Amino acid sequence: MKALLKKARLPAFLGVAGVVMAVVLISTTRPKEERIHLIAPQKNVTQVNPETLKGRVRQGVGAFLRDTLDGYLKAQNDFVYIVERNNKNVEVMALLCVTYLQLWPYAYQDSADTKTIATLVQLSVTVDPTGTPSATCRAVDLIIRGRLQEAKSLVESVLDSRGNDTNPPIIFYYLKGDLLESAGEHASAIGYLQSAQQLWPQWMLPFIREAQALSRLERYSDAARIYHHVLKNNPAHTIGRLELGLLEYKHFNHADQGEKLLKQAVDGRMRPERRCRAGISVWPRFPWARGIRGRRSNTPRRRTP
Repeated sequence: MKALLKKARLPAFLGVAGVVMAVVLISTTRPKEERIHLIAPQKNVTQVNPETLKGRVRQGVGAFLRDTLDGYLKAQNDFVYIVERNNKNVEVMALLCVTYLQLWPYAYQDSADTKTIATLVQLSVTVDPTGTPSATCRAVDLIIRGRLQEAKSLVESVLDSRGNDTNPPIIFYYLKGDLLESAGEHASAIGYLQSAQQLWPQWMLPFIREAQALSRLERYSDAARIYHHVLKNNPAHTIGRLELGLLEYKHFNHADQGEKLLKQAVDGRMRPERRCRAGISVWPRFPWARGIRGRRSNTPRRRTP
């Protein structure tokens, strides 16, 4: 890999293609032995006072916001710990379901992993049958199982019924944008992703998905601006660094800067990961996070008709 990157100054497009292919293969494939199993909360764990878990909630949310593989693995551990010891905390169950969704590409994706998600769906529905948190888990389960039309209908139903609530369904703005982006409706996805950003600006994932949509629309300068924003908030965001490097290399003709970003991402020589800019006073603008103070954004939400 390093040898390929050292040759990245080749003027021909083949030089760029070699770097791109190597980066894509490294960043999107994992040997089977390196895959993970999703961790399910254990049953019959002694329940504790929810107040004693607030620190663990903040820690898990902080890891979740980074939108990195390492962050989601840490968030999974924290959220599982919390749900085991407070099996009524459906808000954290929802965050755990979204964490499972982000970890799914790295999982075995076998019956054990699908059972882990299904079990959490059942638990969340038992605690809160008609609430937004349990709907989050149901939507994730449908997406994982490839039942995308059903997931789309559920997401749209939640947005239609609760989009104007005092505590709007942030995750569902993201899910709607993600489903549209995955279906190739890049322009339509952007408004939903921006709504999620406005409501919870510390969460990097909606920014990354918007940048990817903008790149596919060939709005490369706008995409680069968002990647820079992500890296300013989390310098250890490998995907952001990779994709910005490719933009610099392929579309801006900044060979040196593109090579530098790609090398940093592949070699892991990035600055130590900082916490997202998230003191308790700004964590998170999220509809269900009990015990975490935060003012709701007054920025109007944008929805695509």
